Amino acid sequence: MKSKVTQKGFNPFKVFKKNHALKSFVSILLSLAVINLSNSCTYYKVKDLTTSQEDIEIKINDFNKMGYYAIVHSGNNTFHLDDIKIDQENKVLTGIVDSLSSKHIYKKARRENKTNRFKKKQQDPVSEIHINLKQTINPIIGTEITITLENIYSASLNKRDGLTEFAVIMAGFVGVLFFIALIVAVTKSSCPFVYVKTGDTYQFIGELYPGILTENMQRDDFIPLGRYGESKQAYSIMITNELKEIQYTDFLELIVVDHPESIEVLMDGTGILRTFSNLQQPHSVVIDDVKQDMKTLNIKDGISYAFNNTSEWDDNKRHATFEFDTPNTTSDAKLYLTAKNSMWLDYIFGKFNEQFGSYYQQFQAQQQTKTKEQSEKWINEQHIPLSVYVETTKGWELVKKINTVGPLAYRNIVVPIDSKFIEKSKLRVKLETGFMFWEVDYVSIDFSEDLPLNITYISPDEAIDQNNQMVTKLLSNEDKVYLTQSKIGDKVTVNFNLNNVSTTDSHSVFLKNRGYYNYIREFKGEPNLESLKVFRKAGSFTDFSKLEFYAIMDVQNSDYIALKE
Repeated sequence: MKSKVTQKGFNPFKVFKKNHALKSFVSILLSLAVINLSNSCTYYKVKDLTTSQEDIEIKINDFNKMGYYAIVHSGNNTFHLDDIKIDQENKVLTGIVDSLSSKHIYKKARRENKTNRFKKKQQDPVSEIHINLKQTINPIIGTEITITLENIYSASLNKRDGLTEFAVIMAGFVGVLFFIALIVAVTKSSCPFVYVKTGDTYQFIGELYPGILTENMQRDDFIPLGRYGESKQAYSIMITNELKEIQYTDFLELIVVDHPESIEVLMDGTGILRTFSNLQQPHSVVIDDVKQDMKTLNIKDGISYAFNNTSEWDDNKRHATFEFDTPNTTSDAKLYLTAKNSMWLDYIFGKFNEQFGSYYQQFQAQQQTKTKEQSEKWINEQHIPLSVYVETTKGWELVKKINTVGPLAYRNIVVPIDSKFIEKSKLRVKLETGFMFWEVDYVSIDFSEDLPLNITYISPDEAIDQNNQMVTKLLSNEDKVYLTQSKIGDKVTVNFNLNNVSTTDSHSVFLKNRGYYNYIREFKGEPNLESLKVFRKAGSFTDFSKLEFYAIMDVQNSDYIALKE
């Protein structure tokens, strides 16, 4: 349930960029793995879909809609049933009888409860749904037949055995999860990377305007850049494009906050500063209804809760609940989180985009015309944000939906909780999101009053791009006149003058930023229209996330999950 991160703020792309030998090795490894998977034997297991007569009807109908190849077993007879139609009123199934195609004929019968092997280029068992009849029938090829649903005693499909496949390919080198991590590291899409100059080097901090894929979705983002204590005359950052995307940065502003060394300062999603002088840890942590050891979430150690419980609920959201003691006060509370998005979310979003095939660029162009409200509605319905709830006498009430922050670095986040939600001596807070979309490293709360602060807002003094061109004006105003970084390797160095900043106290620095980015993708093939229709339904994306995870990891004894339109 907890996944170890070895280094906070670790940027795998810097490793790949600097170590060309490693990059070449991984690229060759992935290529060989794909070639091997495409040309050698692949594996599957039989998945029984039978629970009840009504359930059989529903599942046959679902898989028929998804284009599965129906194979009927009747005594010693086996045949393909095409153009299946289910008459629910009369409880019958009709279809055209056909011989099995060569891709669905095997020398050995499939074995239940064991791994079966097949040659991917010659056979296609994973597209099959098998229907077993109680009575023997002898249909004629090319004729339409009618089968009563009562005559069907079981149904099953063939499920890819991802664990065996990856173990065969990667034996002696890496496990399945590391293999996926390498795929993400090479193919990832994200937002512009921001680095802060410390001494003679630039340190990776995080990502600007994360998750903003259209111009209409733009909002203010406030990324913490850390502290500095010594007197400085200038502050320098670098913003880079290191991925296959076009980045449009509209506005940058440095916010420097003076405060005593003993307190911590964060900026909430509306740009209001919050101070922390008396952080309290939860005295109880319940993750997916199971009480947990609190120690790991009480310190920033890179060991995060990943919302990855594989138990079954009615939906595929995951949650963690924290209970805090509340003081005898009427003040508001400030929830303090250290969190980031998972690499898995980035991977699964890429798999979703692949469904569009060669139509993807048209789809992306259409998305640019959507309103902010339309885009956010879909995002919220798919449980992509990290939702914060507080328990009241009326039940769980939503306080905040935290927007994505990117997967490469943890971000410290503050969520103000109005005193009206604090009704008793105990405060219970719930974090909820889709399956494996977020990772939370640290949780605490502060009930102290916010302290007065001295704030300095600083516009860029100069901004110089990779061609040594001055582009300062493009970043100084919120005017939708963008600095465009269209190629991998594009970068801009931005300097800020600190002459007006106090030389006393400690300083916390934030970067206000606005912009958006578009992916550069060249997917091939026809769009998967049947699958894409499913994603109109609320919650389907988190269902898809769990299905993909199960397909790769081959989670044992998992319940059947159908994406229904």
